[in-house]
Amino acid sequence: GIRLVPGSVVAGAPGQLSVEDTPLADPFQVDALGSSAALTGTLTRAGGMIAQFRATFPDAQLTVTPVDRISLPATKRNLVPGHGTPRL
Repeated sequence: GIRLVPGSVVAGAPGQLSVEDTPLADPFQVDALGSSAALTGTLTRAGGMIAQFRATFPDAQLTVTPVDRISLPATKRNLVPGHGTPRL
């Protein structure tokens, strides 16, 4: 898997998407961190992201499955800020 972080690039035409120059398989899965209830409600509400995606890509199949725990890979991207320095 590929972990998306701020600045990650997703590009390509439908059926030919890539993330950080790595082609996505078809189908692909997206896992998200956060409150299951909040994510499910936000994604599936009328006019929400899933509804908008389905309106734009009617052949796409989308499923939202809440889970209690997931394991995600670390990012390969350098997360050190390019400007400024972290403060504690």
